[in-house]
Amino acid sequence: MRPHTRRDKLDHDRSIASDHHHGHLARARRRSGTGTALLTNLAAPMTMTAAFLAHTERFGCPRKILAISSGAARRPIEGWSAYCAGKAGLDMFVRSINAEYAQAPAERAVRAVALAPGVVDTGMQATIRDADFAQVQRFRDLKENDQLASADDTAQRIAAYLERPDFGSTELDDIRNT
Repeated sequence: MRPHTRRDKLDHDRSIASDHHHGHLARARRRSGTGTALLTNLAAPMTMTAAFLAHTERFGCPRKILAISSGAARRPIEGWSAYCAGKAGLDMFVRSINAEYAQAPAERAVRAVALAPGVVDTGMQATIRDADFAQVQRFRDLKENDQLASADDTAQRIAAYLERPDFGSTELDDIRNT
């Protein structure tokens, strides 16, 4: 659909302005990463969650949903508009799931958490450190000062988090708080 615009106005009812994971919003129209970022970080998890809930309804047991969030969902990072928006949307989706299932009987309960894993030493972090954006030095310093969590340790902590008896008592959590 063609957006209704003037040079100084964008009508969000008819179009979406966006950026790639790392890039200034004003240059977004030259990249195609926005749709991918929103699909990966919001639409795909929503679709998978809906399928999970539909297919497990017949089991008659409590269900847990753990979404991997990000600090970028809770604090804006210049140049990461699509990533921040996707992850913030995922946080709200988790809260909405909990609201929708708040009155479910215990045998069909659904508890959902959006868990930020901290800054983990992954390929994504390597890409971030090679990017050009205002806060890039922070990520370079974390690596240089050996302050990144290992992927294996983070995976073990996430698995342990799922088994906590109080899982779901905090909708938006950070693995570093546990």
